[in-house]
Amino acid sequence: MARWYVAGPNGEPHGPYDADSLRGYAAEGRIDGSTRVCVEGATTWVPASSVDDLGIAPLPAGNDAAAFIVPIGVPVSAVISCWMGIVSMIVCFPLGPVALILGIVGLRTIKRSQPEADPTTSRPLGIARAWIGIITGSIGTLIAVAFVVLIAIGEMT
Repeated sequence: MARWYVAGPNGEPHGPYDADSLRGYAAEGRIDGSTRVCVEGATTWVPASSVDDLGIAPLPAGNDAAAFIVPIGVPVSAVISCWMGIVSMIVCFPLGPVALILGIVGLRTIKRSQPEADPTTSRPLGIARAWIGIITGSIGTLIAVAFVVLIAIGEMT
């Protein structure tokens, strides 16, 4: 009987578990169809819903607008980075540096969650949000620094 590893919230592998245990975890709500699993001895991580032997249903289609604002399966650091970066361009400092750091943390979390990702499949969730946070956080930081410099120059004259 096949034994499976399960990717935790930060991408760390847990297990191995047999298929009955995973079905029980799914019934308890501890894992769902989007949870990444890898059969013992393999290196490819796939959604649990794509493995027929596990019998775990995919997540139902939900509200796309809500999924954009608070996506499921995306590292929290990537989501917060994205929104903080966007806000930092309006409000400036101190959100810019925080968005930049959280974006980097989000990218690292995504990379660790799928170390052997298959390049022929779609990219892991959250990469775009992490990059948006990094880019907009950097721009917000530069705007804040320029603002501080302009104030300092204005006070010197």
